[in-house]
Amino acid sequence: MPYPSPAYPPSGAYVPAPYGYALVPVVAPAPPIRPATVTLAVLSFASAGLLGLVGAVTFINSSWWDQLLDQVMQRQSFSSAPGGGSLRSVVSFVKTFIVGLGIVTLGLYCLFAWKMWIGRNWARVTITVIAAMATLSAANTGNTYTNIAAGYRAGAGTTITPPSLPPALQVLAWVNAALALAAIVLMFLRTSNRYFADSKMHRRYVRR
Repeated sequence: MPYPSPAYPPSGAYVPAPYGYALVPVVAPAPPIRPATVTLAVLSFASAGLLGLVGAVTFINSSWWDQLLDQVMQRQSFSSAPGGGSLRSVVSFVKTFIVGLGIVTLGLYCLFAWKMWIGRNWARVTITVIAAMATLSAANTGNTYTNIAAGYRAGAGTTITPPSLPPALQVLAWVNAALALAAIVLMFLRTSNRYFADSKMHRRYVRR
């Protein structure tokens, strides 16, 4: 006796799952909503990086260098060292290096800020370290520029009184430190902690 042909449902028809269970499509959860605390932390940190570059440009265009060179050139014991032209070439190189370092630093600041913006916890930890270093640097701004003059003093073999630091640089350094500290506080508030934890869980789910 011939077997009856199986009855196939028409195309597009709904076929119930066996045992009475309905097939439910798997939908990835929406990414977490970024809180205002993280947004403000990103803006604070990026602004600190921008101020660092402004400070570098302000420093290389200040009269601090001319005052230092005048003191060096006035020392008779420096006559055996390179001439004034060579010294100015060294100063030009140092200025270029400072600006280049400021541009690279700003780029790194923006990179870490972007990673924190999308919820990367390692970027938050890195920013914390950088912000702490910025605060310590602001407290030792005067010593930093004094050490530059000390390099000339060692080469000259004589006493060179470091020129006074431009007040604008000290103000920029402290504003930079305040922005960095604000970023630290904002990105470790409860809402920020929840955002980083939810972002990590979301990435794990998407990778499945």
